[in-house]
Amino acid sequence: GALMALGLKRASLETSPEIKNGFYLRSQALISAFTQKCGAVNCRDLLGCDLSTPEGSAEALSRNVHKTICVDLVKTAIALVAEA
Repeated sequence: GALMALGLKRASLETSPEIKNGFYLRSQALISAFTQKCGAVNCRDLLGCDLSTPEGSAEALSRNVHKTICVDLVKTAIALVAEA
C-alpha cells in the first residue's frame, strides 16, 4: 500500500528510463526505511502469524493484531511516504 501511495505522490505521465529509475530508487529507500523501523515488510514476520492459514488467522484475531500492531505499522508507512 505504501508503494502505491508513493507512486501516486510521485506520479508522472513521463515514463522515461530516468523517471522510472528514480521511482525504483525511492521505492527501495522506502522499503529499506520501513524494514529498519519495523524489522520486516511482510505481514507474517511483522505479526508473528501467517494470515493465509486458518490457524494464523485465528491467532491474529485472538491477539487483536489489527488494532495492536497494524495501526502502528500503517502510521509508520504513512510517515515514511510523506517524507519521501
